[in-house]
Amino acid sequence: MSGREPVHVTVRVVRELSGLRSHHGFADVQAALATQIERFDFRVVHASIQRDHLHFLVEADSARALGNGMRGLLIALAHRLNRRRGRRGRAFVDRYHATVLRTPRHVRAALHYVLNNWRKHRESSAPGFAGTRCDPYSSATMFAPWAGDVVRLPRRGLLPVVRPQSWLLEHGWRRAGPPLPWHRAPRDRPAEAAPA
Repeated sequence: MSGREPVHVTVRVVRELSGLRSHHGFADVQAALATQIERFDFRVVHASIQRDHLHFLVEADSARALGNGMRGLLIALAHRLNRRRGRRGRAFVDRYHATVLRTPRHVRAALHYVLNNWRKHRESSAPGFAGTRCDPYSSATMFAPWAGDVVRLPRRGLLPVVRPQSWLLEHGWRRAGPPLPWHRAPRDRPAEAAPA
């Protein structure tokens, strides 16, 4: 990992903490992301909240920065999730799974996968979301190519993510074609995983 490639990170919560797609789950993820917003060596560019797992597209200056950034984010999130449920103990099934994205095609596929993951889990057809093009439990509404879309946002604001700094995540993915807000990403994933 050179620091020039974005990373797709997935983390799954334990069964007792599932139900993240709720007002409280959103607020907990929002607060945890805010604890990392000032970091210069680790940046969360996109996030997606599903019922029992989270997806992040991140940039990190090194493998060490990735590890430290994810550790800080997950500790902050675990404290909030456990406190809200009045419990102690492990919050996540395992540490996290990280995949380094090295080509424009892989970055575009990851953008589709993360920002449209609600379609894979059929959340886009849930009551109240008919006609909604972007997932309100993700950072899709802040993704520049979709920013003009009319969306239904949670009243509690947006997820605190930052603009990308890597060429691949800022511009490079465009070489593979535009991402579409109604498209589900193909299941092909880059083979190389970063150490978690």
